[in-house]
Amino acid sequence: MSAISGVISRQVMPACGSLCFFCPAMRARSRQPVKRYKKLIADIFPRNQEEGPNDRKIGKLCEYAAKNPLRIPRITCSLEQRCYKELRIENFQSAKIVMCIYRKLLVTCKEQMPLFASSLLSIINTLLDQTRQVDIQVIGCETLFGFINNQKDGTYMFNLEGFIPKLCQFAQEEGEDEREKSLRAAGLQALSSMVWFMGQHSHISEEFDNVVSAVLESYGGPKKGSENLDTDKQGPQSRWVQEVLKNEGHVKPSPEVITGVPSWRTVVNERGEVNMTELPEPLLLVQGLLA
Repeated sequence: MSAISGVISRQVMPACGSLCFFCPAMRARSRQPVKRYKKLIADIFPRNQEEGPNDRKIGKLCEYAAKNPLRIPRITCSLEQRCYKELRIENFQSAKIVMCIYRKLLVTCKEQMPLFASSLLSIINTLLDQTRQVDIQVIGCETLFGFINNQKDGTYMFNLEGFIPKLCQFAQEEGEDEREKSLRAAGLQALSSMVWFMGQHSHISEEFDNVVSAVLESYGGPKKGSENLDTDKQGPQSRWVQEVLKNEGHVKPSPEVITGVPSWRTVVNERGEVNMTELPEPLLLVQGLLA
């Protein structure tokens, strides 16, 4: 009998051998304390949707993720589900906050990027498909820009190639409204990082011709008041011919063209962050990388 009771006590009763109403071991699952990362995520999103993201709380979540890398898959899974939910109900402000968290994670948890890269690439692809929300597409391009600049090797080369057609489409966006201009600039900026990334790993994409075509269609040389009036009237094709002649040594290159294209590391530091307070025109970056 004692042997039987011993078995029962080990399977049903707590280690102390007695049943207490307030015993944590007998507590219902719904009354268990909430995981800390869930509370950190919940605290980031403001009750008032008009408020922006809280950078301090985002930093706390990212520090927690860096110290607890095994929690990163659960954290990003929760963020991914939250992002899709907010996009589905068209609560775009909360979706933007989710992307702010991911962009902070790119810098804080660079060493643990394989734990959340697939999740982030899936979200970016969804953001680029939001054709009715240009600002969401711009955020997708900017996040992709940060993701590429934080890569240490070519692990995600073929995943990134899938974004090139969309980026080329954005770079060729027609119109002079602010929405079209911002989308065109964001597309060119992401393309510039893509070209740099392919150059770093000696890889030529099958879509490279489309990249060159998108850049040529968006081509615009540096302007300098009345001195360049005749050049501006010649059109993009004539300006491109002139630049080719300059590169081949037939025409003395303009100092404005040489100094107008900064090196990649002048714009982006080793952490994948933008150095310059005022970025140069993204088109100039792509031109410099293609040269």
